[in-house]
Amino acid sequence: MAGFLGIRATGHGLATTNESLIKTSLGGLAKRKQKKQPAARDLLSRSDVLQMANEAVSKSRNVSYGEPQDDFACTAELWDSYVTRITQVRGMPSIWPSDISAMMILLKISRLANSPGEMDHWIDIAGYSAIGAEIAGQEETGNCCN
Repeated sequence: MAGFLGIRATGHGLATTNESLIKTSLGGLAKRKQKKQPAARDLLSRSDVLQMANEAVSKSRNVSYGEPQDDFACTAELWDSYVTRITQVRGMPSIWPSDISAMMILLKISRLANSPGEMDHWIDIAGYSAIGAEIAGQEETGNCCN
């Protein structure tokens, strides 16, 4: 299963397609878990969606991230520190689009505490970083989010 950004690692950088195998930085191959998900074009009932959500939050995510309240508490601490700092720097509590990338990186860092070997976290951090850098450059030139 690819990370939220749908990015995979290759020996030549990042790409935006999913494959069942990715090359690691050591040149070896790591098998990626691929869960069967209904195709986007398949219609799902409310019950189907709720059943899939229950499976995700009750089983697989607890194994990867620990108990939700612990994961969320760690993320909240990191986000609180970040928002406090940007409020001090900017003189007001204002969240900019580039801050979302930074905060998503902090979410992934929080999850690394429970599952440091989960490559999706590392890949997503790289992806959010690249997006954040692009958006921050647009913010500085006034070409963002008009």
